[in-house]
Amino acid sequence: MAESVRKNKYFKIVIIISGMVLFFAVFVYLGIIKKEKNEAEYINMNLEVSRIKLLMTNQEVEELNMVKLVDLPNVGGKIKEIIEKEIKIGFGELGKYKDKLTYLEIGNKEYSIFNVKVGDTKVEIMNKLKNTKFKENKQTNTEDIAYTYRNIFITFQMVQGRVKIIVISIIDNKLKNINL
Repeated sequence: MAESVRKNKYFKIVIIISGMVLFFAVFVYLGIIKKEKNEAEYINMNLEVSRIKLLMTNQEVEELNMVKLVDLPNVGGKIKEIIEKEIKIGFGELGKYKDKLTYLEIGNKEYSIFNVKVGDTKVEIMNKLKNTKFKENKQTNTEDIAYTYRNIFITFQMVQGRVKIIVISIIDNKLKNINL
């Protein structure tokens, strides 16, 4: 009888510990998802490109009824162009961002990211981004200026000291080092 009580007690302890481990695992998983969503929301709150936002699906972009998206010839992946608006968009092909908008290229002075627009100078970029979570990436060997925050990248392609094109991309960290 005493042995039966002891086994029952151990069984309850195992059930309680298993429940706590499961609860912790779910909590961590949901925290990771929320963190990634918050990063995209941080960008989207400071992104003014019509109604386009990072991590939208192709269908959501098409439902904006701006114009029909045009597939770019001779470009790998799912890059599309909205010619009238000087915007190129790309959708992830693998991982957690599969079929989500992960690439945005802006060549139109009407649009901005953190109030940086096509035509701005390096000093204007630095002033507008100094109070954001983004830090300048000093590893570029060109006139271009790059900023990063976790898995989000903003590159300002410069011509004669002014922004010509703004490129925003979000990368699945698990796929970052995979060469296709």
